[in-house]
Amino acid sequence: AAGRPGAPPASPRLEDVLRDGVLEVGLEMADDSPSTSVQGPIVQQSLQMTGLEVAEWRLFNVDKLLKDRRLFSSPPFRFHHVLLGDMYLELRPGVPYEEHCVLFFRCRVPRMRLRVHLEVGGGAFAKSFEAMGRSNEELDLKDGRCLQVNLSAPNVLDASGALLVRASLEEVVAVPNTLQDLIRRQDERASWPKRL
Repeated sequence: AAGRPGAPPASPRLEDVLRDGVLEVGLEMADDSPSTSVQGPIVQQSLQMTGLEVAEWRLFNVDKLLKDRRLFSSPPFRFHHVLLGDMYLELRPGVPYEEHCVLFFRCRVPRMRLRVHLEVGGGAFAKSFEAMGRSNEELDLKDGRCLQVNLSAPNVLDASGALLVRASLEEVVAVPNTLQDLIRRQDERASWPKRL
């Protein structure tokens, strides 16, 4: 193949490229393609559950999150019954003002309604509302199913700059009929005698 027009150059022999028994290999990549991933701040957070009715979501370095207007989500958790599916909290910084944020409660089961209570700053900002399954940010803002928080208000952030959001379940208002039947059957099976 060597010597033919258009043919790749012949590969060097291994003995010719070894230096003191070591082969050095390097890789250079041209960065001429646009990046497809959007890099935002890394969210440092924790989620702690107390029973099946209270979740505490802690977001660290909130001042860095405010610079990015992205929607931030908590890790998923479950209230009341495992069959009600994953639930999570969301924070949208910069709404309605630069130093404010809006908090949402999310559940993924369509037609499910839960009465929840969100609290920030030891009660400085608190609200109870009915969260709707599969709702969206625009509808929740319009209907007041969210908690608006002024992050520059006293005692909202702790001394380290972290935000603690406490969510609690007040009532399961409505569950789809098919899910009610599943829950009833699972609860019945749980009460059956156990075989050894």
